[in-house]
Amino acid sequence: DWSSDVCSSDLYGVRSAMPGFIGRRLCPQLVFIPPCFEKYTAAAEETRAIFARFDADFVARSLDEAYLDITDYCATHGCTPDAAAQALRDAVRTETRGLTCSCGIGPNQMLAKVASDKNKPDGQFTVPSTREGVLAFMAHLPCRKVPGIGRVAERVLGALGASTCGDVLRLAPQLSLVLGHDSALFTHALCSALGLGDTAKDRKS
Repeated sequence: DWSSDVCSSDLYGVRSAMPGFIGRRLCPQLVFIPPCFEKYTAAAEETRAIFARFDADFVARSLDEAYLDITDYCATHGCTPDAAAQALRDAVRTETRGLTCSCGIGPNQMLAKVASDKNKPDGQFTVPSTREGVLAFMAHLPCRKVPGIGRVAERVLGALGASTCGDVLRLAPQLSLVLGHDSALFTHALCSALGLGDTAKDRKS
């Protein structure tokens, strides 16, 4: 495993999950840190115990990522989603002796995932739970920021003039003709541009 700080990412193009030899070429002074999955797992168990207090049915996607439905928590505690996210982050920091936690708040999992990247590290961001708010948030979002749209899909969409989710909506008829109305890329890009994604009800059904 290896790590990079924000400066390395911004200055050299080093990204998460990039092969180490490529990271080293981009940034010769890159510092490699040996992994310790026992510690990662122990920390994940601590944070998951906290998550369960906010949503007993939370979904863990990896050691450091989880999706929570805080609707019931907010109703029970009479708080806003932003306040609940802040309480969760405070609990993680206190009970794990300093671990930080970034939160994204949105009406579905896809939007929450995208929002969680907005104020990293140790921040939170909320996508409004209204049609207008969702569309405004997605309008200028680069397609690559959408989970499931990788480098190849980004290049395909870019070649057709769609670099943002707003472009996808604007060029939907043309994209449908070129990519095919039933193509997985067109369907995923269009749904994402509209801010559509799985919800807690979907995961529990």
